[in-house]
Amino acid sequence: MIFAVDFDGTICKHEFPKIGQELPGAIQTMSKLQSMGHKIIIWTCREDNFIHNMRNWLMLRGFTPDAVNKNLEELGYARKKIYADYYFDDRSFPAFPGWAEVEKYFIRGEI
Repeated sequence: MIFAVDFDGTICKHEFPKIGQELPGAIQTMSKLQSMGHKIIIWTCREDNFIHNMRNWLMLRGFTPDAVNKNLEELGYARKKIYADYYFDDRSFPAFPGWAEVEKYFIRGEI
């Protein structure tokens, strides 16, 4: 599966232009999803140097996304709109349930 994940408010607390504290379970859960063969696209409004800082922040935590603000072209998704099977965003409807629920459903298979 492909997961499009917002950064501010979903992976870390909102403190833009700074990067807030990591939300519990974010990096760990995304890493587990990747180890299972899923793809992670970071889908953010950050641009330019803010994306550079975000990539460094993720790298310092041992996480490298499969893409940032673009589709996985190797899978044939070359459109402007980000394609994903699931979108995780703190400002979505229904609301993002948090990383514990993501792990429960997508990793442990609990419904």
